[in-house]
Amino acid sequence: MTTESAVNLVYPDYYKQITPIIMQDNLARVLGASDGYFEYQFIDAVKTAGHSCPSIAGAWMQTVVGLKALFANEIPTRGLIHVAMKGREDDGHTGAMANVISVITGATHKQGFGGLFRQPQTNRQALLTFNNDSAEGPLYTIFTRLDEQQAPVASVKVLYNPHVVPPKPEMIEAMQKIRAGAATDADKAQFAKYWQERVQRIMIDNFQKQVNPEMIRTEECSVDAGKL
Repeated sequence: MTTESAVNLVYPDYYKQITPIIMQDNLARVLGASDGYFEYQFIDAVKTAGHSCPSIAGAWMQTVVGLKALFANEIPTRGLIHVAMKGREDDGHTGAMANVISVITGATHKQGFGGLFRQPQTNRQALLTFNNDSAEGPLYTIFTRLDEQQAPVASVKVLYNPHVVPPKPEMIEAMQKIRAGAATDADKAQFAKYWQERVQRIMIDNFQKQVNPEMIRTEECSVDAGKL
């Protein structure tokens, strides 16, 4: 194994258009891992999932909206955020989205760090839960701020409906060929192109440009942080 990569790393150009998320982390500051701040780019979410899709885009966008609602103009703090996902832990979409949200917020189910010197902000366990809600309708994630300030709101429910940005017919056609085992290399390349174009339309054309408010929206949500 060499120290230099022999792989030419190529990512879709639209990744660079997605605004990074800045977080502060007191554990990182105490242990000298950084000055207490981390920058997360969308490529970090893609690396976590191993792919880019509407669900991974949704996890990123829900996190952006949730953090903005809870912290306004403050830099959000990892470890002070409880996350409740709509679906089951073993659901493919929910699980993949939870992994992305966990990377950014620090919230984990059971597998995270248990805390340092009894400081609550360094604990990462029991901050991620699943509501096992199988009802039809948009995906949702509930973000709750756990510290005493809780400004401007304590909890927010962020709903996500990727179906308002449908795939192009060409993508569906190519996908059907792949599923049937009848796709050529050209079909596979076209499918990948149209797939990423849809994710780009979701994240850039609709979300960052605020074109389609029905895709990502918030609802008032009351959660007792003391019982989480």
